[in-house]
Amino acid sequence: ELQSRLPGAVLLGRVSRGSPQAELLPDPAATLAEGDQLVLVSTEFANTEPRDPDSSLPPRGERITRQSDPAPRKLLVLGWSRKVPSLLSDLSEHYKGAITVDAVGLSPIEEREQQLACYGHDTEFANIRMVEANFLVMDTLTSLCPQDYDAVIVVAREGLESNENADASSVTTQLALHRIFRESPSRPHLLFEILDDANRRLFDDSQDDVMVSPMLVSYMLSQVALRRELGAVFDVLSRSGGPELTLVPAAGYLPCNEPVCFSDIQRAAHEHGEIALGLRIGHQGNRRVVLNPCLLYTSDAADEGVEGGVGGGGGG
Repeated sequence: ELQSRLPGAVLLGRVSRGSPQAELLPDPAATLAEGDQLVLVSTEFANTEPRDPDSSLPPRGERITRQSDPAPRKLLVLGWSRKVPSLLSDLSEHYKGAITVDAVGLSPIEEREQQLACYGHDTEFANIRMVEANFLVMDTLTSLCPQDYDAVIVVAREGLESNENADASSVTTQLALHRIFRESPSRPHLLFEILDDANRRLFDDSQDDVMVSPMLVSYMLSQVALRRELGAVFDVLSRSGGPELTLVPAAGYLPCNEPVCFSDIQRAAHEHGEIALGLRIGHQGNRRVVLNPCLLYTSDAADEGVEGGVGGGGGG
């Protein structure tokens, strides 16, 4: 009922008065209490004002659990920093043993295992293998056979004199990986962490994902500073086992190559017990995410919807 009065925004859930946690994708029968605050996604603040309902959404369906490929996924982590133990802990919790991780770095293995143990994980039982090697050496990187993994994460190096030096190491690793993949029929998904947004342009010509971690932290801190309640929302979204954001093929909701409105996709997702946040449109090398688009859209088989769901193994 509330969503039908907010055509310019996507309703995610609520933060109850006095509660330290956000309730995303709440039970459809839930009622609002005095002091509750709504969690909305909108391109403009003016779109968060309720309007007269145009049409109501159909009853929300059962929440579904999207199952991952039953085959264990292989992940290669190149580099080590204070963020990696938390990353490995979350991956282990999320995939419940259906992932094997090789963590390669220069720091001593014993030191890394001690850091990981602080998160309650033992590498022997968590399918995590520590490798002490300098992957910046081409022969060493080739011997790791990165082409045999499902995904490769390149972590920004800590302890260097400047962010420029750390990002130069990431760029060097990218060039080396691309050289290896040119001679291989398979190519894993690549994610690079960099520390300076000005260096993002060095990755513009590739299809690799790039994350500027200081900017993400800065963004969340600024948002929480302005609206304290958003801290509860970020906490829920970044926790393993709770609501998650994932990409789902648009063809799973509506027929391809037919004109539809985004509201049609929202209704289809609603019937699956999910929330449609937007679309990732375009093709390889020219893809972009559009949140809550107000447009007439012709679905393509390669397009994907950005969904908010609960649990499952669809994606983090």
